[in-house]
Amino acid sequence: AAINNVPTGWLSIDVTDYIQTDLINGHDWAVFSLPYKNYSSLTFSSAETDNGAYLAVVIPEPATLAIFGVGSLFLLRRKK
Repeated sequence: AAINNVPTGWLSIDVTDYIQTDLINGHDWAVFSLPYKNYSSLTFSSAETDNGAYLAVVIPEPATLAIFGVGSLFLLRRKK
């Protein structure tokens, strides 16, 4: 699917039909690509393969983020 004359600001795209079709066809996962072309149009595509690649990213727990935040505040105060 392609969207031409992409508006400035928020753009909502409903991918429910794509996901339902992938599930009906027995696909285990899907990839959605939303590349801009000179910020004037948006191309939407979905793909699925048997050997999907993924990126595992460790997300710190909230307590760790709080410790970093408090530490940053102390460093900022110390610099003054």
